[in-house]
Amino acid sequence: MGASIIFEMQAIQFPEGIPHVSAWEGSTTQYLLLAQIGCSNVFDVSNRRARRWQAVAFGARYEVIAEMTKIAADAAGGMLRLGGMRQTTPEAIIRQTRTRLTTAILPEEARQRSMAVSGTVTLADGFQPSAHKREDFAILTARDSEPVTDRPVAHRRWTFDLLDRDELGRWICCRSLEQESYPGGVRASDVWRQIDLRPGPTLAA
Repeated sequence: MGASIIFEMQAIQFPEGIPHVSAWEGSTTQYLLLAQIGCSNVFDVSNRRARRWQAVAFGARYEVIAEMTKIAADAAGGMLRLGGMRQTTPEAIIRQTRTRLTTAILPEEARQRSMAVSGTVTLADGFQPSAHKREDFAILTARDSEPVTDRPVAHRRWTFDLLDRDELGRWICCRSLEQESYPGGVRASDVWRQIDLRPGPTLAA
């Protein structure tokens, strides 16, 4: 069995004051941590280890570090390492995370690097929200959506441009609807399920 490899990491910071979110949630800078990840025994057609960028954590600085601490635990058993290293300690991954958060770029710079970051909310047809989420649900369903055809039950998906502060705020408010819509919910930390990336040619600094 191959080990997972983190080849690169990059963070985007969204300064406090994000529209539409609660005063408490919007009172601190939010971060999106991206990682270029591959597997040690999977290669592409050019015989280079296959890799792709994906979102791994979103939230306040402490939330991102907490999520990466859980992920970094796999390094202790040899199942995760940083690129260019034969072995990696969990502490090394956490240090790399802290460094990337400190040097996080702003959404404007991400656009300059030709990045696109889309957040999605996917709900089953007929879903009814809890009482305190009805306003968010009404805002969501007033937007354009597209059908999801790869599931046994009919779903619809809404997409938000996360590099736009207004759209980011709407997504933060609406993303918890997806947690309500599935038995057991979707963990808030599972951002890779809800964020699509077009990295652009110069994502990593």
